[in-house]
Amino acid sequence: MFIKRAIKGIIFSACLLGWAGISNAQSVVVPSQIIVGDDSQYNLVSAFGGTVSVTGFDPAGVRISAAQGNIRITTTTGLTAPNSASSADWTGASSIAFEGTLADVNAALASLEVQGSGASVSVIAHAGYIYGTDTGSSYQLVMTEMDWPSAKADAESRSLNGVQGHLATITSQAELNAITNNLDWSNHVWLGGSDSATEGEWFWVVGPEAGTQFYSDNDPSLTTFENFRSDQPSNSIGGQHHLTMMDNGIFFDQVETRLFKYIVEYGTVYEQSASFSVTTQASVDAANLATAINSAQSDLEWGLNNYFQQKLTGHLHQAGFSQISQISIHQAYEDEAEEDLAEFLEQRIFFHKEDMAGHFEVLAKVKQAAEAGKGKIWSATGEVHHTSLKNGRENKGFSSRLNYDWHLHKKIAHRAHIGLETSGEQGGYAFQLRSQTDSISAGYGLSYQWGENLFASLHGTGWYSLTRSKYTRSTVSAKANIKTAGGSVSARMQGSYQLSADSWLDLMVAYIRAREAIQDKRIFITSPGYQSLNHIFLSEPETIRLSLEPVWRIILPPDDNNSLNQLKVMPNYRCEKMKAHSLSRKCNKGIRIDFEVRAENDENIARLYYDFEDLANRPAYEYGMALDVKF
Repeated sequence: MFIKRAIKGIIFSACLLGWAGISNAQSVVVPSQIIVGDDSQYNLVSAFGGTVSVTGFDPAGVRISAAQGNIRITTTTGLTAPNSASSADWTGASSIAFEGTLADVNAALASLEVQGSGASVSVIAHAGYIYGTDTGSSYQLVMTEMDWPSAKADAESRSLNGVQGHLATITSQAELNAITNNLDWSNHVWLGGSDSATEGEWFWVVGPEAGTQFYSDNDPSLTTFENFRSDQPSNSIGGQHHLTMMDNGIFFDQVETRLFKYIVEYGTVYEQSASFSVTTQASVDAANLATAINSAQSDLEWGLNNYFQQKLTGHLHQAGFSQISQISIHQAYEDEAEEDLAEFLEQRIFFHKEDMAGHFEVLAKVKQAAEAGKGKIWSATGEVHHTSLKNGRENKGFSSRLNYDWHLHKKIAHRAHIGLETSGEQGGYAFQLRSQTDSISAGYGLSYQWGENLFASLHGTGWYSLTRSKYTRSTVSAKANIKTAGGSVSARMQGSYQLSADSWLDLMVAYIRAREAIQDKRIFITSPGYQSLNHIFLSEPETIRLSLEPVWRIILPPDDNNSLNQLKVMPNYRCEKMKAHSLSRKCNKGIRIDFEVRAENDENIARLYYDFEDLANRPAYEYGMALDVKF
């Protein structure tokens, strides 16, 4: 007994779900896009990897429209055209409609062909022979002829998407037009109106309008919308108490026992829709090219802006080193420190190796200096360097510099310099970017002895550079030729105070400002079938830096090998404002620690150091060893 009840319950639930429209999901399946070679001809959608089909509607009705071009179907077996369309359109039109069994409809959809491209194709499916309209209702013509009570009962047994049907109630001209435009019949069809309660007083007796009067023989003011023929309603043979309509939309009264077709109204419009786009391979290639060009522009903008920002930071450091060098040689002359002066005049090879947060650098530097008379010194340096970072970026180059210092024996000393540099950088990005810069620079500086151990310096440098860059990513490449001019001005004050026989305290305050401006820019982006001079935005970097740098120096006792050791501790506080592709302001503390080992004969110097700085151009951690060899 329990099993029988369970089976009955399952059967009842299944029937309930089926009535509610849950068991058979309705949908329209289309490809997202088809790509055709020639859009001037008809192209079979299924031949381009796309399938169009309908599920859950049986019978099914389909409307297909193309925003541009035409569509057609070549399989039409079992199909009919709705009243609002024509089967002649099936051979080619911007919009077609057909209905039939689900199998016949899907066979037709499998033969769907499109002509044209550049817009979407819309596919709308609904229950076959049920037509949704702008009135918000759907209408179905039932071809089985019944008397009025049977037609009413059958209509109310039907549903669309869970909404119960009823005999049609027509309350406006728009609704009348919607029905006559979409449904096709001859003779009479039953509607849901009756005057069975009071002769001549017609009411809608079904659906949401049940109880609403729409016509009165006795009081015309009670009439809302009706479309009776002039001699209707007549009740000429008696018992004509139920409403019918002819195929021309005219209302009549009829005896309920007559057998007619009837119209079912559902208070919903239920349909499923989907769309797909049609484009040509040429359009796809053009779109892909546009995407690649946009990516190249973004890559170049980021890579080149970053490169020029790094180059400006290099000029900033170079200016600082030049000032320190000028003050040092001026101080050696003023102090008559013959050993320091002799050391400066000696030929040297400087070899330097460092590891900086995943950065490996090798640098070789040659210096030659000579006195040209009292208080005058010529000096020349040449430098080759190669830097590798863990992120894959490499930087290598050569630079040379010629300095002329004069009046070193006076309170105000002068320096003029010229320099040549060539450097290149590559790697470090998801794309390939190689840049090489050739520069010429010139500058002037003066050093002023403010007190016995207090010096000040002013320095200015200008440079002109030509940067050539090559970019490659996927099918896009680019070449850039960029000419820039820049300059820096800096001021530094440096004092020294001897704390004891073996220790000193130095204090340095520095200000520097540098800027680089683009003089000419030519960037060509190329790809198969495409070449263009591109106007990529490149920022003109500018930086201002203020530094406070105390230095504590101490000479340590000689070790067992009589080597002289010196320790330098240089805490600093710097503020920098960097304006490039973005504006960055930052103040931060840093520190540098040097430990120098000098042989007894003073023929070489080994130096271990650690340096940390975190300013606008990102944190930098340096630690390494340098070896200075005289010859």
